[in-house]
Order: sequence, then C-alpha cells, then structure tokens
Amino acid sequence: MDAATIIIFVFVIVSSLTFHEAAHAIMATACGDTLAKSQGRVTLNPVSHIDLFGTIILPIILIMLAGVGFGYAKPVPFQPENFRHPRRDTVLVAMAGPAANLVLAVVFFLMGLVFVRVAGGANQVPELVILFFFIAVVANLILMIFNLLPVPPLDGHYILDLFLSENAREFVRQFGIFGILIAWWLSRPIFKAVLPPIQEFVLRAYGAV
Repeated sequence: MDAATIIIFVFVIVSSLTFHEAAHAIMATACGDTLAKSQGRVTLNPVSHIDLFGTIILPIILIMLAGVGFGYAKPVPFQPENFRHPRRDTVLVAMAGPAANLVLAVVFFLMGLVFVRVAGGANQVPELVILFFFIAVVANLILMIFNLLPVPPLDGHYILDLFLSENAREFVRQFGIFGILIAWWLSRPIFKAVLPPIQEFVLRAYGAV
C-alpha cells in the first residue's frame, strides 16, 4: 500500500473517531451530564479525543500488515446518575457515536457523488479523490457496525444492558479487553457478508467500476 493511501486512511480514521467521540460528549451534555464538557471533550479538535496508539499507530500497523484500517479513541466519560432519564439517556449517549458515523458516511457519499457528477464522470476525477471518498464512506460504516455489536466496551452493549438483570450486566462488564477480541471475532463474518456489496454499491454509484 502506497504512502498516499496510508495517509488517507489515517486522516479518515482520526477525523471519524473524533466526530464519533464528540457526538458522545455532546449528547451526554444535552442529557444533563457535564463531565465530558468539563474535560474538554465537547469539541471537534482531534487532540482532545485521539489515543496515540489506538488512533494513529495501530491503524498504520494494521493497514501495512492487513490492508485494513481500524482504531479507537479515548472513551468519553459520563455519569448516568446525572442524566434526567438515566436508562434512556445512557442509550442515547451510546448511540450518538455510531449515528455520527452513519451521518459522516452519508455526507461523504453524497459529496463524492456531487464531485463526480460536476466533474463529468469518474474518469475526470483524480484516482486519489475517488479513493478518499470511497475510504471515508466504507470506514465510517465499519465503525458504525462494529460499535453497535453488543459487547463491552463497545456502544452496542448499552442496548443489551436494557434486557439484562443487574447481575448479568456486571458479569458482561467484566469482559474488559476480551470484549474487543470477542467483538472482532464476531465482526469478521458480518463484514465479510456486508462489505463487498457496500463497496460495490459505492464504486458503481461513482462510476468507478
């Protein structure tokens, strides 16, 4: 993979994770908890959200070794007891991140579509521009889907919590780092099934295939 593609991957991952975490912080603040705001997380400044290893080093390593970018940012802290409706608002805060990635995916897709149409076709657009929009769309959909898996510490486990007893919730939260490994294992067949049609759809929409 060439340097330009790696740079695009890292830029997309950093900006997408920043948007994801900022959405958590904004929603938590809107629901009545100011902890994230007090820690400077209600911002689109990447410096406030990035984790040096998880947001930059890990994606570069994975891109170079496996050709697939993946990363994480610093989790946004929140205190459910400060929410006006703790159970409902906890889910809203959790879902704000994946929702932000869905919004980004749609926006980047439409921007790419407009760019191609205005230029007069994909053959009139530099290959790196098409690649940027393609990566931006797919990466954000990957982040959304992965974070919706009902395994802690991912966002989806807050939905699962709604259906579990307190003892069951405490048991699930003990997964820790193993939760990420379980989620990665669960996500492989999901991505294998859904990514090819998504990628083909985006490329066909841009007229790049």
